[in-house]
Amino acid sequence: MTLLQAWLFVGLPALVLGLAMFVGRSRWRPLVGYVILLVGFGGMTLFDPVSGAVLGVVIVLLYAAGRGGGGEERVATLTETGVEAAERADRDARRDDTTQPQ
Repeated sequence: MTLLQAWLFVGLPALVLGLAMFVGRSRWRPLVGYVILLVGFGGMTLFDPVSGAVLGVVIVLLYAAGRGGGGEERVATLTETGVEAAERADRDARRDDTTQPQ
C-alpha cells in the first residue's frame, strides 16, 4: 500500500469521522472522536511515522483545547469552549466563596 492509498483509506476517513465527533456539545461524542483518531493514528503510523504524527498533532491540539473534558457539560453558549466554561465555573465558585460569611 502506498502512502497515498494509506491516507485515502485510513488517514482521511479517520480524520473526517474523528473531527465530526467534536461538532456540538456532548459528553460521549468527543470520546468516540478520540478513539477514532487514535485508531487512525495507529494505522497511519504503521505506514509512515510522519503521517501518524500529523494525526497525533490533531489529537494533542484537541485535547489541549479542552475538548471532551468535564467542561463540556457546563457550556453556556455554543461558541464557548470547554476550557472557557471551566474557567467561568472557577470564577463563579470563587465569587460564591467570597460572598459567603465565614
